[in-house]
Amino acid sequence: MIDRSPPSFARRFWPLVAFGFAGVASLPLAMLPALRVLVRNGYAAGMSLGELAALSLIQPALLLVAGAAVGATLAPGLGLTSHVARVNVHGRFVKELPLAIASGMAIGIAIAGLDFALFQHTALARPASMRAIAGGLIGGVLYGGLAEEIMMRWGLMSFVAWLGMRLFARNAATLPASIGVAAIVIVALLFAAGHLPAAAMTAPLTSNVVARTLLLNAVAGLLFGWLFWRRSLESAMVAHASVHVVFAVAQTLGWR
Repeated sequence: MIDRSPPSFARRFWPLVAFGFAGVASLPLAMLPALRVLVRNGYAAGMSLGELAALSLIQPALLLVAGAAVGATLAPGLGLTSHVARVNVHGRFVKELPLAIASGMAIGIAIAGLDFALFQHTALARPASMRAIAGGLIGGVLYGGLAEEIMMRWGLMSFVAWLGMRLFARNAATLPASIGVAAIVIVALLFAAGHLPAAAMTAPLTSNVVARTLLLNAVAGLLFGWLFWRRSLESAMVAHASVHVVFAVAQTLGWR
């Protein structure tokens, strides 16, 4: 494996947990419209909006800690990089920023275009208010860009890649391209499927809504996975955040 002397586990773990918790704390901002619907429709009997928002943080917080721990354990030996955790760093992060931002914006525009061309706003029948757009942007940038990337790429993708090497390339010195690509695809599909519960909170899970959720999120997940594999976790984070900036602009202009 590549990195024979990574920093201590604590150094690889706690900085990413701190980053991720900043994202988890922002989650109610993105979920507030859906949580209001649940309260209004009586699905959270006896609970206030604040209590429901607090309860919604428990599972993401646990998943974040698990993802940070798994990645801190496995990513160093796989040659996967995190600047924050100081794992397998071979250059300055600033050099990765142009590609991360540009690719995130490009995939955001592509997804918005696919959404309009294929689904005609299937799950967005009502125009979003500026408050909802702002909340979605903050939640998307912080929760999506930070917490989800730690869970899905740093944690889950590292695990899938490690498992692939254990099963098919036990003696390999570096992560084989075939296993890296397979890990990207598998985690992108799981990432997409993980958005179905959130979609169900805002619209019935019709075939169109399911197809929309899976396709659009899988496309984004492929990019984030590739950036994590070939650049760093932080490049995936910046690209993820850039996608949500594009979405916010598109919603503001009424394109999405």
